[in-house]
Amino acid sequence: MTTEVGLPVSGTEAHPGRGSLQADLVLAAPEHQLPLLFVEVDRSTMVPERVAEKIRRYQLFLERRDNRGQLWWRSRWYAPENTKPVVALVLSGRSEMSVLNRARVVMNLVSTLHPTFPVIGTTLNRLTERGPWGETWWNAAHGGAPPAGPGAGHGSHPDPVTSWLPDTAGTTTGPPAVPYALPHTR
Repeated sequence: MTTEVGLPVSGTEAHPGRGSLQADLVLAAPEHQLPLLFVEVDRSTMVPERVAEKIRRYQLFLERRDNRGQLWWRSRWYAPENTKPVVALVLSGRSEMSVLNRARVVMNLVSTLHPTFPVIGTTLNRLTERGPWGETWWNAAHGGAPPAGPGAGHGSHPDPVTSWLPDTAGTTTGPPAVPYALPHTR
């Protein structure tokens, strides 16, 4: 686990190029069958469009290749072949309802980008209450966002998406708008 990690879309690690980004946390635990996770925490300080723009820059970073034609991020972190990292958005704010409303906007914006890697999101309260396992996450690739209405985000859901690994075309499998689950390996 590493915090405040520079992810250059161009340039070098020491001198990242314009448009590069910084992950709040990078978690690599292949020994626990977890995907490589890039975690972004937003305490409602960025407008939703800026959060979505960061996802677009993740796309640039994850597509970057070295001078041998290999994906640049694979030279820094291990991930099983035919898998891609997961970007996890953790949102917080003044009230749970405002955070859930914001999460809906952010996740819908992200889904319009059609990222070629899994993008999941949750609120800090959900993560604190439920932990990172089970029905904590929404999957943007499936149009997943918090449900609207009373008790939003706290009701029962269909079975979570458990196949977080993208197929060779770079898409994930599973029904739309269902929670996302990290593999449970505790």
